[in-house]
Amino acid sequence: MKQQQLYFIAIMLPYSIDEEIIRFKNDMAQRFQSKGALRTASHITLKAPFKVPANMHEEVLQWFNEMNIATPPFTQEIKDFGAFSNKHNPVIYVQPVMNEPLVHLQKEVLHQFAKAYSKEFISNNEYHFSPHITIAYRDLHLQQFKEAWKEYATQQYNASFEVNSFQLLQHISGRWQVIGSFLLNR
Repeated sequence: MKQQQLYFIAIMLPYSIDEEIIRFKNDMAQRFQSKGALRTASHITLKAPFKVPANMHEEVLQWFNEMNIATPPFTQEIKDFGAFSNKHNPVIYVQPVMNEPLVHLQKEVLHQFAKAYSKEFISNNEYHFSPHITIAYRDLHLQQFKEAWKEYATQQYNASFEVNSFQLLQHISGRWQVIGSFLLNR
């Protein structure tokens, strides 16, 4: 079997907001025993993780850098918290406000991906875009989720930042690392 490399595409949050999100992640880890989200930098996923053969790494980089993306820079607001409350994998997240530029950018990225690779590597969930910034998942057990969500469902949070770029990340040595950045044109 050929060795595969794992990638995904996301909007990485600016440092000042990432620090605030890390405080929420730390709270989830300390009080609700959910540490999984601490292993990933805060982000809004545009294209979920995908695998390609390792010998295609340079091709992936070239494709990413040459994508045809027309979305100009935009302001992204983040407001309050949300949850996916399924009993097997509950998730608590900070909620990006849905707006036209964010939706358009995600659709453009998926379209470019489908043209270069295959639609079969795009899950149905990706077509039903639900942007989120995860603060607890995977190791968040249902009882801890219920306790945490009682508190976070009514907690308020508000921030905004300018989206000037989005990033290509690769899973290297057990961690996601940014390996490319695509600048949005004005």
